[in-house]
Amino acid sequence: MVRKLISLAIALAGTVFFLQGTGLFTPGDSYMNHNPNWAVIGVVMVVVGLIFWPRQRG
Repeated sequence: MVRKLISLAIALAGTVFFLQGTGLFTPGDSYMNHNPNWAVIGVVMVVVGLIFWPRQRG
Protein backbone atom coordinates (compact mmCIF):
# COMPACT_ATOMS: atom_id res chain seq x y z
CA MET A 1 0.00 0.00 0.00
CA VAL A 2 2.80 2.42 0.89
CA ARG A 3 4.65 1.58 -2.31
CA LYS A 4 1.52 2.33 -4.32
CA LEU A 5 1.09 5.74 -2.64
CA ILE A 6 4.73 6.69 -3.18
CA SER A 7 4.68 5.70 -6.84
CA LEU A 8 1.40 7.59 -7.34
CA ALA A 9 2.86 10.71 -5.72
CA ILE A 10 5.96 10.53 -7.93
CA ALA A 11 3.85 10.11 -11.07
CA LEU A 12 1.49 12.96 -10.16
CA ALA A 13 4.37 15.31 -9.38
CA GLY A 14 5.96 14.34 -12.70
CA THR A 15 2.71 15.14 -14.49
CA VAL A 16 2.62 18.61 -12.94
CA PHE A 17 6.29 19.16 -13.83
CA PHE A 18 5.61 18.11 -17.43
CA LEU A 19 2.57 20.36 -17.76
CA GLN A 20 4.42 23.35 -16.32
CA GLY A 21 7.49 22.70 -18.46
CA THR A 22 5.38 22.64 -21.61
CA GLY A 23 3.36 25.68 -20.53
CA LEU A 24 0.01 23.85 -20.41
CA PHE A 25 -0.40 24.46 -16.66
CA THR A 26 0.83 27.83 -15.44
CA PRO A 27 -0.41 28.69 -11.94
CA GLY A 28 1.15 32.12 -11.67
CA ASP A 29 4.72 33.17 -12.27
CA SER A 30 7.14 30.26 -11.96
CA TYR A 31 10.61 29.51 -13.27
CA MET A 32 9.28 26.12 -14.38
CA ASN A 33 6.85 27.60 -16.92
CA HIS A 34 7.82 27.03 -20.57
CA ASN A 35 11.10 25.37 -19.56
CA PRO A 36 11.71 22.16 -21.54
CA ASN A 37 14.10 20.84 -18.87
CA TRP A 38 11.19 20.48 -16.46
CA ALA A 39 9.11 18.74 -19.12
CA VAL A 40 11.83 16.10 -19.51
CA ILE A 41 12.21 15.74 -15.73
CA GLY A 42 8.45 15.29 -15.51
CA VAL A 43 8.42 12.50 -18.08
CA VAL A 44 11.24 10.72 -16.26
CA MET A 45 9.35 11.02 -12.96
CA VAL A 46 6.18 9.56 -14.48
CA VAL A 47 8.15 6.63 -15.89
CA VAL A 48 9.84 6.03 -12.51
CA GLY A 49 6.45 6.14 -10.79
CA LEU A 50 5.09 3.56 -13.22
CA ILE A 51 8.13 1.32 -12.79
CA PHE A 52 7.71 1.30 -9.00
CA TRP A 53 3.94 0.64 -9.22
CA PRO A 54 3.32 -2.75 -7.55
CA ARG A 55 2.39 -5.57 -9.90
CA GLN A 56 -0.04 -8.34 -9.17
CA ARG A 57 1.48 -11.77 -8.84
CA GLY A 58 -0.27 -14.87 -9.80
